[in-house]
Amino acid sequence: MDANGHRFWLLAEEEKFDLSDGSVVWDRERRLLRLSGGVPSDAVSGDRAGALDIVALSPVVVDGYGNWAWFEDGDPPKIRMAGAFETPSDLLDLTAGIAVLDMAVDRDGVLYLLVRDAAGAHALWINDLRERWESPYVLAVEPGPVSEQPDRLSIGAEGVLWLMSRDSGKLWTLTGQPLPDLALHEFAPDNFRPQDENVEPPRLVIREPVTRDAAETIVDCAAGPDGTLAVLVLQPQEQGMARIVFVGADYAQASLVVPVDGFPGSIGWISKTRLALLFPQARRVLALDLTGNGMPTAMAVANAHYPLKREGRVRLCRTAVVPASYVASDGIPARPEPLHSLSLPGYVKRGPVTVAKPIDGGDHQMAWHRIYVEAVLPPGTGVTVRLGAADTSEGIESAVLHEHRFGEVPGATAVDTPVGCWHREASELPFHPGLLDCPLEANRSGIFSALVQRAGYKVRSLKGRYLTVQLELHGSGQSTPQIAALRIYGPRFSYVDRYLPALYHETLRGEAAEAAGDATAQDFWQRYVALFEEQLTTIEDKVAAAYLTTSPMSTPSDALDWLAGWIGVTLVPGVPEDRRRRMLAQATHLYRYRGTMPGIAMALDTATGGYVSSGNVVILEDFRLRRTFATILGADLARREDPLLLGYVESGNSFVGENLFIGEGDLADLDEARQAELLS
Repeated sequence: MDANGHRFWLLAEEEKFDLSDGSVVWDRERRLLRLSGGVPSDAVSGDRAGALDIVALSPVVVDGYGNWAWFEDGDPPKIRMAGAFETPSDLLDLTAGIAVLDMAVDRDGVLYLLVRDAAGAHALWINDLRERWESPYVLAVEPGPVSEQPDRLSIGAEGVLWLMSRDSGKLWTLTGQPLPDLALHEFAPDNFRPQDENVEPPRLVIREPVTRDAAETIVDCAAGPDGTLAVLVLQPQEQGMARIVFVGADYAQASLVVPVDGFPGSIGWISKTRLALLFPQARRVLALDLTGNGMPTAMAVANAHYPLKREGRVRLCRTAVVPASYVASDGIPARPEPLHSLSLPGYVKRGPVTVAKPIDGGDHQMAWHRIYVEAVLPPGTGVTVRLGAADTSEGIESAVLHEHRFGEVPGATAVDTPVGCWHREASELPFHPGLLDCPLEANRSGIFSALVQRAGYKVRSLKGRYLTVQLELHGSGQSTPQIAALRIYGPRFSYVDRYLPALYHETLRGEAAEAAGDATAQDFWQRYVALFEEQLTTIEDKVAAAYLTTSPMSTPSDALDWLAGWIGVTLVPGVPEDRRRRMLAQATHLYRYRGTMPGIAMALDTATGGYVSSGNVVILEDFRLRRTFATILGADLARREDPLLLGYVESGNSFVGENLFIGEGDLADLDEARQAELLS
């Protein structure tokens, strides 16, 4: 609340906004809103038949060292590999009639093959390329209809292996592992064994199937770095789009619609929070940024371009490493290429976003006062803020929205639409550094404000208990506006109504005030005087909050040395500002403990940003060691007055020998020779 009683409502968190449209995203690193990445025209395709053609390509796996392997159908069929040698070589020979449906390799050198034999039986072959057990270890899939048998395989960086049936959406996970041959021992038949040697043998566990409609088609899946499975589902041709079903570590599912039209045929992971979709005949991979804690809750096109060097029938490889790789699968596959983005930003040119929940002002017929926007507005970018008010929560749904413009908004022609004004201060809040992580620049970055009003009405004040807020970000394609926070103030404190005679007060009410037309003289006077009210309120707020300048944690940056002079402290130059503030806040305590062990620890902890308290810096004071080189069983190691230990510590570097003391009591119970030996 400011000096004139204005309250404000802050919109500066991801949860405050509805980002389901996908064209606007929340940058979690910088904590601000921005436009999502643009969609290159050569990255998407509406060819559904081409997407299904990608699905039929032979699988290719890539390990963490850049080696790749593929299935070669012949007589006999083989698994071939390349990368480690100049020419391709045979990796595994398969028996006649074996068809490899999919492959995956983990970080530990285990190759998984999902195979179907001549009789139609499905099995998972576990092949150890490091020969720790006799390969393959065959794990049969429970017999059933062909439509319910797995035909897709994927493994994440954490080692979670998924099997999936594209026809039925059925899911399996693999638990356990084969026992290495070195761990096998033969025992006499009469030798009692309490349990088997391998207590956790490999087995397939059935999970809940992927939820989908009968008209949808599952085409691919990929396990992410944290084990989350992303399943690519194509919708019917007439709907023209796809969706992704995420299956988390707890096997819960969430579905998100791909924010572009078209039919991708292959899916992979670029990072823990970024997916790759490959469309048929595309020249680029479409990258999607995921947001949400744990399970993704929103998905938007990334502002990065991933060009493809290969043309033709290209698919993403099976791999447990990120970023994923892609390969042209016609004939002998060439070396897979990892996905790397070009440093060329690209954004959509406009994107709407709505505040998820209307603001409740608490008072009927409340006059909303002013809006502040903390933003970065590069040349050619701007923001439109639309506000609507109503006295009931039901009426807010149909409230008329009124524009307020900030920056350069394309196509803005209305003369009387309010336009935001840039401020020289980082924030209208007294002595607040602002929420932006960049320096101030006139009319480009910092805080912008506008008086809340209704353009085109005779009386332009916006009144109502509930306020709905809609934003529209406008970019240039190569740059985007960035919004760190919105603050909306109310109710309006009017100098005219408070201090001037009734002659100057607004007289129109009801339908007359709601009529369109030029503003009344009284309304213009109200808004004109509000210009001075804003400046005077800011000054009054600084006077009222002057006490903040005496606190090291809130005083302005350029006042730190001045405040330090109050107690005779000279701050060390070159130290980051946050540590300078902590050093000043701890100065009086450091004076009390100067020259002592706690004082040294406090000074180092303050200067290093908490390294002493976290254990990254250990202080040794002469012979008083923080870790003893002996284990004293029975001694009270928690005594703070102990001359050796000084508090709660753990013993280290202990071994059974002459310095292992067994007994009850503490150091005082040892004879002088033992004490001298231990303390020396």
